[in-house]
Amino acid sequence: MSGTTGIGLIGCGLMGRIHAWELSQHADKDGVPIVPVAACDPSTDARQKMAETWDFASLNEGADAVLEDPEVDAVWICTPTFTHRDLVAAALASGKHVYCEKPLAPTFATVRELQDLAAESGLVCQVGFESRWQAIPRFIRLLLDSGELGSVMGYVQRSDEVFPETSFNPNVSEWRASVEQTGGGALIEHSIHEVDLLCWMFGPATHVAAATRSVLGREVEDTAALTITHESGVVGTLMTIWNRMEGRDENRFEIFSENGTVEATWGGVVLDAPQNGIRVHRGDGKAAPDSPLITADYLAARGLHKPFFWARVADAAFLQAVRSGSESPCGFDAGLAAHAVVEAAYRSAATGETVAVADVHTT
Repeated sequence: MSGTTGIGLIGCGLMGRIHAWELSQHADKDGVPIVPVAACDPSTDARQKMAETWDFASLNEGADAVLEDPEVDAVWICTPTFTHRDLVAAALASGKHVYCEKPLAPTFATVRELQDLAAESGLVCQVGFESRWQAIPRFIRLLLDSGELGSVMGYVQRSDEVFPETSFNPNVSEWRASVEQTGGGALIEHSIHEVDLLCWMFGPATHVAAATRSVLGREVEDTAALTITHESGVVGTLMTIWNRMEGRDENRFEIFSENGTVEATWGGVVLDAPQNGIRVHRGDGKAAPDSPLITADYLAARGLHKPFFWARVADAAFLQAVRSGSESPCGFDAGLAAHAVVEAAYRSAATGETVAVADVHTT
């Protein structure tokens, strides 16, 4: 692609504005000339906040104005989960490249439909698994790939944050308390990020055993515990929590290998989350890496500077794929793989039995 890339954005809420801010930092830099063409949201207040974030040529109530604009080449879909299917399908029909926030849809069947549409379109499609581009998970992936710690034996992953449908959260998302609109709770709406990271690090999952609870009295689960077996033989556990603890947002990750262990914590979308930390035990006396230096080296290698959200690196990867005509490094196939694990977990929680991920793909 030569010339500029026209940007469209559907949904001017929190994630829409985060992406708009980060995209504004890409404009006319690093050989990626992009222009803000059109954005939309039914909320007047949200559109006003977007106007203060990035200077789109037009701000509209409905998505048609974005999808029908011939100057828009690539669209970011940052709307509630239950709206994704129709918006993605319409964007692809309009010939737009698509970046869609996670999860792709409330149900596995719909995600499979979207993956098929994406594959048939020949367009670049990416799912918003921004966690793959955070410095600490990237460092861990490279460390494991190096073989320095030997074969991975198992892992423990825990993720928790405040329930997003509550007065404790300034960015209230009441629709997230509806099974019909989301497909579930903490697991699908929050920790599908972690599921993607686990499959990215340890390979495809083959079996899932899970249990869920709804302690806070809503129809979606706020607690889920999974045991996941991977094709590689690695086995691990994932615990995800939505609680009422305001300001809490942390991932804790422990990996056990033949020749060492990794203990890491990190926050959500913000660069300098106070939780960020990592400790590697090799049994050989080597000094543990320093998490601020890991992040600093990561940013320096990419010419990135603060202020910063991790979405910027994911956005850059998508734009590079759009402009080069290559596949996204995190396409809709990644969304399908993660959702298959989530679906297996929900089936396991409902039946009390271990579920094969392959069965999810065939039934």
